Amino acid sequence: MGVGLGARWLAQRCGLQSSVSETFMAGLFHDTGKLVLLKAIDDCRTKGHWRQALSDQLVMELLKNLYTEHGAKLIEQWNLPNAYAQAARDHHLSVVDDATPLTSLLRVADLACTKLGLDLDHVPDIAIASSVHVELLNLDQIAIAELEIMLEDNVLKLAT
Repeated sequence: MGVGLGARWLAQRCGLQSSVSETFMAGLFHDTGKLVLLKAIDDCRTKGHWRQALSDQLVMELLKNLYTEHGAKLIEQWNLPNAYAQAARDHHLSVVDDATPLTSLLRVADLACTKLGLDLDHVPDIAIASSVHVELLNLDQIAIAELEIMLEDNVLKLAT
C-alpha cells in the first residue's frame, strides 16, 4: 500500500497526471512475488516437504533473490498491463538505461517505504537522494522529505 500511495503522490508531484492511476496500481502489485514465495514456502512446510524449518535468514535471502521475477510472471499470468510486470521485475535494478518513469516512481517510493520500516527490510539511514531514480524524476530533497511525511501521515496510521 505504501509504495502505491507513494508512487501516486510522486507521479502527481512530477506532473505525470495521466499515469497517476496506473502508478498506484503498479505500486500495489510491485511486491506480489514476495507473497507468492511466502505462500509457496508455507505450503511446502505444512505439507511436510522439508524436514527442517527454513531459517528466517534463508527465507529473506530467497525473497530477495527471487521475488521480482516471480512477481512479474504472476502479473503476466493475470493478464495485467505489461508495464506492471516490467516495473515489478525492474524496480530494484541498479542499471537504469531502460528505466521507465513508472519504474523510477516505484523505486523512489519503495526506498522511502524501506527507510520508514514499511517493508520487510527497515533501513532508517538509507540515502534516498543518492538514487539515480531521484535524478531521473528531477526530485529534490524537499520533495523526498514531503514524500516521507505523506507516507508517515497516511500509511503508518493505517498500520497502527
